[in-house]
Amino acid sequence: MPAKKGFSAAPDPAVAVSELLRQIGQPAMALVVFFASPSYDRPALASAIKSQMPGVEVIGCTTAGEITSEGYRENTIAGVSFGRDDYKASTRLISHLDRFRMEHGKIFLPILAWRRRPCARSHISCSACSSLTA
Repeated sequence: MPAKKGFSAAPDPAVAVSELLRQIGQPAMALVVFFASPSYDRPALASAIKSQMPGVEVIGCTTAGEITSEGYRENTIAGVSFGRDDYKASTRLISHLDRFRMEHGKIFLPILAWRRRPCARSHISCSACSSLTA
């Protein structure tokens, strides 16, 4: 399935994530990318994302304004989802981003590639099985 985009202006993080998910949700999401206003309570937003999108790779950031289908907005959450049939994704947390240098990225490439290697059980890329296969 192609990428799907959406946004929510709901002030409550759980409601906003629910509204966003109604627009961008699709079976077997490979990745969700979101851009959220800093007005959202970040721990509550993280909790809502984790509980409403279990098992989905999610990355996001706060913004100084969000670009939506209605143009530039503030105090919203905007996002896009990518379906597994058309996209592959692998994420990794980079701690201490303030000390990260581009040359450090070379460390992550083999790790991310290993996580996306073909699954011996199903002959497809499978991050869930990557720790089970040699």
